[in-house]
Amino acid sequence: MNAVGIDVSKGKSTVTVLQPFGVVIAEPFEVLHTADELKKLVTFIKSLSGETKVVMEYTGAYKVKKHIQARLFGSEEDSVSGDRSISSKATKRRTGISIP
Repeated sequence: MNAVGIDVSKGKSTVTVLQPFGVVIAEPFEVLHTADELKKLVTFIKSLSGETKVVMEYTGAYKVKKHIQARLFGSEEDSVSGDRSISSKATKRRTGISIP
């Protein structure tokens, strides 16, 4: 199983990927909050083999959370790029997403 941790900040996010027992798949790296960079992040997450869980912690960057969810699961209008995305009733600041 892959654990993708995303710390969403203003203008950028810090991402890392770990597997059980502390195996590092990707050292922490930064992703700017542009449609292109977020699309690359989602492509990277989808390329991971096996089950993947994504956990995001965000403080006020709710649009980024919606954008990443939209790219992973798709539907309604995306507030970052104008693309289609999902709607979310989540109000918590931490979100766990499981990708089979």
